[in-house]
Amino acid sequence: MSDVREEDTVTLIASDGTKCAIIKKAAIISPVLKAMIQGPIQEKDEVTLPDIGPDVLDKVVEYLELKCRSVREGGDNDETAIAQFKVPPEMSLELLLAADYLNV
Repeated sequence: MSDVREEDTVTLIASDGTKCAIIKKAAIISPVLKAMIQGPIQEKDEVTLPDIGPDVLDKVVEYLELKCRSVREGGDNDETAIAQFKVPPEMSLELLLAADYLNV
């Protein structure tokens, strides 16, 4: 996604400390991430997710950005994003748990 300023992104930190930048508009698709980012006192630019591994976090970010792009382009956000999103079978359970935790 082009023309993204640094203040328009948030950094998600996986269980091993790996950092992954994501556009805030995509991150707040998850109600859990939205609550963590837009706290009652101040807005955060980093969120630690200690129960999510780096590979799973990369797939979560990929999905959220795909869904955000689909919504922005006016497509049928759920069907379009799901049709384009490929999940490796060996990652399915972990990704399902992460999606459940993040409510996406």
